[in-house]
Amino acid sequence: MGRKLSAASALSVTILLACSTIQERMGREVFDKPLALSFDRVADLLPPEGLRVTSTEDRTISLGWNPILVGDVSGYVVTRSREASADYTSVGRTIDRFNTVYTDFGEDEHRLGDGQTYHYRVHPFDSEGRVSRSHAYIVATTDPTPSVPERLRSFSNLPRHVVLEWQPSENPSVDGYSVFRSPTVAGPWEPVGYVEGRLQSIFDDPVTGDLRVMYYRIAAANRFGGESEMTEPIRSVTKAEPLPPIKLELADLKLGQALLVWESNTEKDLKHYEVWREDWRENSWKDERRVAEIDPNYTRMMDLAVGCEERARYRVRAIDTDALVSEFSDPVEIIGQDIKLQVDPKAASFGELSWDQAETVGWTPTRITRRRGLFPDQAWSEIAEGTRFPLPELGPGTYSFAVTVRRAALPKDSGPYGTEREDSVTCALAVEIREVDVAARPKN
Repeated sequence: MGRKLSAASALSVTILLACSTIQERMGREVFDKPLALSFDRVADLLPPEGLRVTSTEDRTISLGWNPILVGDVSGYVVTRSREASADYTSVGRTIDRFNTVYTDFGEDEHRLGDGQTYHYRVHPFDSEGRVSRSHAYIVATTDPTPSVPERLRSFSNLPRHVVLEWQPSENPSVDGYSVFRSPTVAGPWEPVGYVEGRLQSIFDDPVTGDLRVMYYRIAAANRFGGESEMTEPIRSVTKAEPLPPIKLELADLKLGQALLVWESNTEKDLKHYEVWREDWRENSWKDERRVAEIDPNYTRMMDLAVGCEERARYRVRAIDTDALVSEFSDPVEIIGQDIKLQVDPKAASFGELSWDQAETVGWTPTRITRRRGLFPDQAWSEIAEGTRFPLPELGPGTYSFAVTVRRAALPKDSGPYGTEREDSVTCALAVEIREVDVAARPKN
């Protein structure tokens, strides 16, 4: 029983002593002021052994060494110099003989820089702050700037953008890639983007304009802004817009309609052609508008909205599947067909209004109208056939007659039609009656 009590008492004493040692150490390391160190008071301590460089990445240098197991060693001072024989400056310390790891981060946000060489000495110091003149020495160089990216290539012939691709860097310090662009191979090189992440190796650059030639270079960058040399320039060209359609011409002109034809484009990815029309009014071209969207397999269009003796102008352009638009073709002008409307001037009072039957094939006459300027038009007759209409008795003066004909059927085998369509056409004629031939009047 006595032995058990004695053992318990011994264990209690050991725990108390251990707690006391921990409190003393914590008090010395956490709560006490840092020990003032001095290189002037000599301490006879052994130098550390096994000094080595454990890391040189991220613009830092990490050192490690073996602990000194003999003597009054309370820690180690690390000094640094840019030259082996120059003055050394204290950059840090460790506390405790077994604390044998130190990382030098430098003095500012740039740390120690890329590819910079430094010389280090590690001195032990004792419990009174006396630093030993004996030391371990080592030289170390931080990691260089990233190496130049490899296998840069571009994808050309894309609509208004360029895609770059390269091999991701194997250097773990790489944080991303800077992309530079120039309109010439000689520069100047302007930054156009940054790709974040070492493994990200694609860049899509929007470029304004078609068939634009651009040159590109890239550089790998670490997270501190240090960059590699730029790659050799590579050339890239954006996709060209389609060529403008050529040889637009009027293939056929009939009453109320005009057939346009042109040559097929050489591009294999056309989406459609667009036909645009302008009308001549008040001595100028006005109201240009799209009148048809034509499948690329066709190179013709029938406009079914051509008025009698109407003057119009057409242009055609091509649009590809990437929405790139060509320039317009050369224009072609037309004047709509008429029906050769006429009145017998010798016996107008009993004459006839007539028109050419050959010009109205496929059309049916529907209405004869007298136009009266500021007054409402006067519809004289509704007709269904023929090419003549007897006029009522008219005195001397100027008269305007109009004949409206209606389309009997759409033309066959003419290809695509325009979006505009008129099923009737009105042709007008102005005639002056100077004298009525009274003798020609019928007698009652």
